Amino acid sequence: MKGKFTLILLGIIVLAFAVTNPSEKAHKQVVKEKLQESMQATISEKTADKEKFDKTLGKILGNIVGNPVLDVTVDQIVSRKNYFVFSLTQCTWEGETHTVGFGLLSHVFVSDRIKTAFQDQLK
Repeated sequence: MKGKFTLILLGIIVLAFAVTNPSEKAHKQVVKEKLQESMQATISEKTADKEKFDKTLGKILGNIVGNPVLDVTVDQIVSRKNYFVFSLTQCTWEGETHTVGFGLLSHVFVSDRIKTAFQDQLK
């Protein structure tokens, strides 16, 4: 009796994890949000210095135009590797695939290192 209860409980837990495993769309959305935060932080940092303002103006305009480009880029480089009860967020750039986050129980957690990599590209 005790063994059956344990198996049923374990089955319910596995089913809950599987049903709440985030979709690929959710993974892509979180990566987009992280990159947009990074873009805004970079723009704010650069516009704080008046001498850099003129150079940054082009980047601000690039940000306005860049959001659709960001959408397309994220759609192309971000993928989800599904393990049924959880999933990994993966990005492929420069021919290499990097795991940058994971999804579990309807939430996607992405490492801040993706923001760092993005900011390094802007410098």
